[in-house]
Amino acid sequence: METMAYTYTPLQVSFDAVYARDYCPFEARGYIVTGAYDGSAIPENTHYHNATDSPDLLDIDYIASVTKLVLARQR
Repeated sequence: METMAYTYTPLQVSFDAVYARDYCPFEARGYIVTGAYDGSAIPENTHYHNATDSPDLLDIDYIASVTKLVLARQR
């Protein structure tokens, strides 16, 4: 996933611990898990999961890059 991000997008990659996510039970059973997060679930983002969130706040270029990443195929 990191290679595909750097190959097909301008996205920066960082690694973080897996915790308190819905896929933790899969990891506990030995499955490899990955996730793509934009870091918006922080207290400073007052629009996250809020009625004040609206389409004009979207970063379309960022969304396009994430879409390229999740649809990319490793060669």
